[in-house]
Amino acid sequence: MIKIKGLLSLLIIIMLVSACGQSNSNTNGDSLDNSPNQGNESESVDNDTNGNNDQGSSNEASEKESSDKNEEGEDQMILESDLEYSVQLHEDGSSLIVQMKLVNVGEQTKRLEFSSGHQFDVVIRDDHGEIIYDFAEDRVFTQAFITEELAPGEELIFEDTWTDMDPSVSPLQISTKLNIYQLDGQSLPGEPFQLEKTWSSEE
Repeated sequence: MIKIKGLLSLLIIIMLVSACGQSNSNTNGDSLDNSPNQGNESESVDNDTNGNNDQGSSNEASEKESSDKNEEGEDQMILESDLEYSVQLHEDGSSLIVQMKLVNVGEQTKRLEFSSGHQFDVVIRDDHGEIIYDFAEDRVFTQAFITEELAPGEELIFEDTWTDMDPSVSPLQISTKLNIYQLDGQSLPGEPFQLEKTWSSEE
């Protein structure tokens, strides 16, 4: 009887050891099965990240291209604080008319302050870069402050006429600037309302 009980105990121990081995094998198998899935998820995240980066680069390139087109366009304009600045050139015989226009494209009235009667500048250079006309040269301006108000949709126009234009001197480089001291009681950073245009005579 003692021998039989000993054999039964040995068989039970062998069965328990065998069961534990199968359990470990199944556990390892499940772990190996899950590994490829985790790898695929990692690859998916990497692909999504690369796609987003490519899309961002594409958007940046598109914005730069649009900006370059605006800078090179014939009808250039500047938009600052809901004020749109543009310049038009017209030839009238031996005269060149420079028209500077400021339009309030916003929804609030704009208050412009000039520190003197010198409200704008026009400088014309020949094809060698030499100054052949300067609006402010030999002029005397009032030193009193000048205030202009522009309601939404209203425009402020400045005009200068150069009467000594020589049609044989072409092309011309026309530089314009508005000398706004303050906008709505605040100083402007730099001198934002500046434009340069190239002009070739019709003759």
